[in-house]
Amino acid sequence: MMDRDSDPSPIENRIGQVFVPVSDMAAAIGWYSRLLGLPVSAASHEGRIYDLPMAGDCRLALDAHDPDFTPSSKTLFFLWTVDIEAAERFLIAHQVVVE
Repeated sequence: MMDRDSDPSPIENRIGQVFVPVSDMAAAIGWYSRLLGLPVSAASHEGRIYDLPMAGDCRLALDAHDPDFTPSSKTLFFLWTVDIEAAERFLIAHQVVVE
């Protein structure tokens, strides 16, 4: 176990960026842009990375480096809302399955 007092870590206790694997970059850009009310722009890194401008310090990137990934059945992150019922209506109106 590391001794924090005698050897302080240069690594900060905060998240810098979350990478979301996607198989269809164009569809993912459109979906996340609609979901978050953002304008669509171009992907970088030969079309394999798309940075979504987010409020706060943590960034969100769509990542198409491995289009044959296996999707997780677990929740990996969540997005804030102040009105969960309005968020649910918005998602349903955009054909998102809400369970």
